Amino acid sequence: MGFQSEEDYRAMIDEILQVLNGRTADVRHRVEEEMEEAARNLDFERAAARRDVLAGLQAI
Repeated sequence: MGFQSEEDYRAMIDEILQVLNGRTADVRHRVEEEMEEAARNLDFERAAARRDVLAGLQAI
């Protein structure tokens, strides 16, 4: 398991706090971009995982 920089860790925590506070638009946008990039790169498993994350965010 690799280590994260403090900056990356803080960004992850900030996204979690956004979701917990019901502000999911920015997180959804980032996940959509990651899903589209994965699909362009033919990484369909990663794209499907991001699709599942989006479904979970929409359920909140």
